[in-house]
Amino acid sequence: MPYILLLITLVCISCSQEKDYIQFAVGTYTQTEGHVNGKGEGIYMIELDDSLNIVDKKILTGATNPSYVAMHPNHTALYAVNETYSPQHQAGLVFSYLKNSDGIWQAQQMLSSMGAYPCHIIISESMNAVFVTNYGNNIAAYRIKADGKLDNAHAVFTLVAKDSLNWRQDSPHPHMSYPFQLSNELLVSDLGSNCIYHLEYSDGDFKEKAVYNFPTLAGPRHLVSTSDELNVFILNELDLSIHWMERDSTNGIFGLKQIHNLSDSINDFSKITASAIRLHSRLNTLYAATRALDGSENDKIHVIGFDIKGGEMLLKQSINSGGQIPRDFNIDPSGNYLAVANQDSDNIVIYPIDNKTGKLGEAVKELIIPSPAHIEFY
Repeated sequence: MPYILLLITLVCISCSQEKDYIQFAVGTYTQTEGHVNGKGEGIYMIELDDSLNIVDKKILTGATNPSYVAMHPNHTALYAVNETYSPQHQAGLVFSYLKNSDGIWQAQQMLSSMGAYPCHIIISESMNAVFVTNYGNNIAAYRIKADGKLDNAHAVFTLVAKDSLNWRQDSPHPHMSYPFQLSNELLVSDLGSNCIYHLEYSDGDFKEKAVYNFPTLAGPRHLVSTSDELNVFILNELDLSIHWMERDSTNGIFGLKQIHNLSDSINDFSKITASAIRLHSRLNTLYAATRALDGSENDKIHVIGFDIKGGEMLLKQSINSGGQIPRDFNIDPSGNYLAVANQDSDNIVIYPIDNKTGKLGEAVKELIIPSPAHIEFY
């Protein structure tokens, strides 16, 4: 009996000494483009300890402007866009990296993105597909093979050009594809044509279900949904509004429920654009970023509460992003931290999240990463 107790004690001590690291990948810009002076070296793979100190940092090279990345749920495959346009391929590129048995990441594939300047990539585990959004004018779907590699794109959906509204909306400019996990549907935000496409994806092809038109000069950019996929929140880049849309239980179509204007808290928003939106489902809280193109103090993260039953959105807080041009941000899997990628100040700033109000506390960590564009926790 004493030996058994000793064994149990040793096992428990061993378990208590295990550490849960915070792991994330950072997509960056590696070369100068019209909107950024890219200084990154590739994709940064970061591990932090429970004190938010870096315990490991690797850089995956080979890709040009891997601005957006997507991690496979099993954490052994990573996919990245190359936000470029190659005359040779008549498109941008998609890279696949696989982790071998020794834990080393290696580039395995370089595929055509099927369109110019791919700016977003996302995985649908339920549909076993990767969706790439090309800022040029389309989205492409790729099947995920058993070994984690991708097939060549097997489906492309081309967006329809509409009358030009301004120089930012002179042609289709999709920014994001958002696949639902509970159905075979996805939403595509098109800043250029000022609408959201509601698509069905089945038998390896796209079918248009509905198109939601937005007010003039809104510019749909990024969106999120509640876990039941009955409510979506769309962040509009140009007029800084958030449109709350609710799904009709009868026909599955979304209708407008409420609008919140971030511009209400900004005196002059003519040179301010919105960039990213995230949702903390446990706290019924939205987070949205605005970018100051005029060097003002409007590089901010805005915290907005929402009430499903009451149908209201309420601004709780607006704080400085801790740098310049917050291109993206994300919430860690524990829901305790929000990390902001400030593209032009070459830093990632981490804020604690109050687990009751959803508000952000004072920044607790700054990481120096050149030209960060996207943060993917895993």
